[in-house]
Amino acid sequence: MLKRFLISSVIILFTFTATSQEEKIISGKVSYQEKALSRVNVVNDREITGNTITSSTGEYQISATVGDRITFSHVGFKDVTIIVEDVTSVLNISMDSFINELDEVVIKDKSSLKGNNELKNNKRFRNPYVNIDPRRAGFAYSFLDGDEIGVHHLNLSVALNGKISGYWVDRITGKAYLRGRRMSVNLDYPVLWDIDGNITQEEPISLNLDNIKAVYVLKGLASVTKYGSLGAGGVIVVVTHNGPYDDNPSKSNNAIDITNKEVYDNDAVTTSDDMEVFKIIEDTDYKIHPEKLKSLAYQAQKNKQLDSALGYYKKIFRSRPSYGQSFRDLANAYVENGDYDRAWRLYFGYLVNHDISKKEGIGEIIYNEMEWLYFNRQKAANIFHEFVPSHSTKKDFERDVRIVIEWSTSEAEFNLEFVNPKDQVYTFQHTLAANENLIEDEKIKGYSSKEFSIPRLEQGDWLINLTYFGNKKLDPTYFKVTTYFDWGRINQSQELKVYRLEKTNIKYQLLSFTTNSPVTN
Repeated sequence: MLKRFLISSVIILFTFTATSQEEKIISGKVSYQEKALSRVNVVNDREITGNTITSSTGEYQISATVGDRITFSHVGFKDVTIIVEDVTSVLNISMDSFINELDEVVIKDKSSLKGNNELKNNKRFRNPYVNIDPRRAGFAYSFLDGDEIGVHHLNLSVALNGKISGYWVDRITGKAYLRGRRMSVNLDYPVLWDIDGNITQEEPISLNLDNIKAVYVLKGLASVTKYGSLGAGGVIVVVTHNGPYDDNPSKSNNAIDITNKEVYDNDAVTTSDDMEVFKIIEDTDYKIHPEKLKSLAYQAQKNKQLDSALGYYKKIFRSRPSYGQSFRDLANAYVENGDYDRAWRLYFGYLVNHDISKKEGIGEIIYNEMEWLYFNRQKAANIFHEFVPSHSTKKDFERDVRIVIEWSTSEAEFNLEFVNPKDQVYTFQHTLAANENLIEDEKIKGYSSKEFSIPRLEQGDWLINLTYFGNKKLDPTYFKVTTYFDWGRINQSQELKVYRLEKTNIKYQLLSFTTNSPVTN
């Protein structure tokens, strides 16, 4: 049966691929700070001819097919590249100014340069907060090989003294600063330390200097955007030979571990009545448009019309069989309808036919939900395939809270803010400016969702806030927020909310909950 299912998927995919390559016209308007931007180059990266520039009113038209990349470029502004999808017809682009910052220039005798160090400096480095590609980096950074750090020093902050331009340590507070002559933008903000992806403002006094592989120093504003306000004083990224401190494979990559000192400003407003979705008017366009079908499916799930939701997700799957989100949504709908056998076959079919990571993106969501079936519905799901869960026991798998955020259109840009009872903030940025690589991965694999988990809740109030920045067109974006309490346990419960987002740059408080008692706003 599985084999027949997989063959059917391949046939559908072939049909979709063969019929989706028709050329279409993409149009829109390019602006900067809400003012029209003229003479912006609009280029289809696949085409040599047919490219254009924006008019005096910022408007343009360009032809493209599904999968093409359209790049918007202008002197003094950051390039914006959008991957064309089946539903792409309007792209209204807001560009950001480019802060071109020259790094310090140090003249050295060629004989003193370490060839091995140059090779290491030319290698690409990437972690959840920064992507450094020496050939394409649009920002300045400094590199220090771990071999250059003397292990005889008391700690890392002392060892770096004299090796990084503008670096100094306050003897009273112990905090490090990056204040060269060109660092006036940093004022008196201390350095943020990124140790294998774990960020802290505290001096890493316990770090074994002999274990340091490399150090990257990020000084410019353009290089620290993903760190938020904490990176205002610059960031020192430390890469160790052992990798992340927490090497526990059972810990979710998206577990919310708020260890920073950013404090919540209490600046979110409660959602208005017109934002919560009660009824979507279905018209002819909704029946054939996959993103609008998704909004109908969200509404049906919210209203517990599970058969209707399943029907919508089947239509979306037929329309988008190459999208990872289509597999996950249909499988999840089968789970909600109690058809665990079909759900497992869909999950497993996607898993064996796609190269995905089980620790991030759509792969994490699918693998997590497969583990739920494995630990809780193994017999009903008829699981006989070889499947190795990430967690060794069911208890390791369980979480106090699991939150799955989904949005109807891939072009949606937003920030999610999680606030713990101590008013500490964790921010997830879903914007092209801050998370371009993630959005590209979403487009290529076809998903528009993200999961977060809180393994153990602290006593007190938790908040989830959202700031919406638009979706490059006039249609609203629908957000589905599913909160699972006691995830994986026998007393598991869930709450589902659907929001219609149109107003931009307003921070809304979507949810608040205390321990296991949800209170929605």
